[in-house]
Parts: sequence; structure tokens; C-alpha cells
Amino acid sequence: KTHEPAVYRQIPSPASAHGGRGLWVQLHVLFYTGDLKGMTPRDLGKWIRQEHAEVQALSDRLRECVAIVPRCCSDDWICNVRERFERFRAHLQKHIALEEREGYMAAVLELRPTMSGRVKVLEQEHQDLVRLLDGLHALVVDLSCDRPLLVKDFCGRVDALLGYVEKHEGMENDLAEFVFTQDMGSE
Repeated sequence: KTHEPAVYRQIPSPASAHGGRGLWVQLHVLFYTGDLKGMTPRDLGKWIRQEHAEVQALSDRLRECVAIVPRCCSDDWICNVRERFERFRAHLQKHIALEEREGYMAAVLELRPTMSGRVKVLEQEHQDLVRLLDGLHALVVDLSCDRPLLVKDFCGRVDALLGYVEKHEGMENDLAEFVFTQDMGSE
């Protein structure tokens, strides 16, 4: 079960620091509303693949936006970058929380206790990814076309983050395939 609520969040703009209004961005974030702890190993594996596909889709949309900084930056482009980043950030944070709190990592350890070292590495990377997301969030609110060097720097950092997320998700997919589908055949 999933539903896609609209979340509205005000993102300060440089003008808002001077009494202007911030930018309201509509974010659509997928939230899983079922119980991961009650899932079979096969269902958990399927859920993980679906979640990672959603993270990849959001990553692709964000990467598409930051890959090429337009020569003539516009407020519309900045708004688009902010919206895509915030959507990606919100989904990835929820995704990480579900993996850790709702039983995915616990299920891995229950089925394959010898994977505790890999789980520990992934959990540490979750903390690091959230820290990087928070740092970029602090930067995205101040993006402005009159600061092209900062815009380019932000885009480079986002691209690097997306590379880290892709590698991390790949490691999780490999772990899920090993733990949740080994000896069960493939779908």
C-alpha cells in the first residue's frame, strides 16, 4: 500500500531574508503505509526493489536538472532545482527511516546474522547520506542566479551525492537479493 500525499513547504529565498516572501514548493512524497515486519522475505525483497526504483527515478530527475547549469540562470531554473532537490531529499530520508525502523535491516540480520558487518556499513552510510542531504538543504535555500559560482558548486555536490546514493542503493540491492531471494528462486 502506498499513497502520495502532497506536502507543502516554504523554502526561504534570498528575498525572504529581507522581508520578501519565501517560495512555496509542492512536494509529492511516497509513503509506505503497510507493515514491513509482517512481510515475507520475498515481499521484502520486492518492496526494496520498488523503493530503490523510486529513489532512482527521483535521482534521475534531479541529475537531469543539475547536470548542465544554464549560461543564463533564471529564477525558474533555480525554483526547479529547489523543488527536485527537496522532493528527492524528503523521499530519501523517509526511505532510510523505513529501512532502519520498520524492520528491513532487522530482517536481514534475522535471516543472515553473518551479514552484520555489511548492515553496519549501510547504516553508517545512511547517517552520512542524511548529513550530506542536510548540508545541501542549507545551501539550496540560498541559491541565486547572481551567485553563479555557488550554483555550480551546489550542482557539483548534488551530482556527487547522487553517485554515492546510487552506489549505496546498489549495495542494498545486492544484499537484498542475497538475503531475501537466495534458495527461493527468482520472480
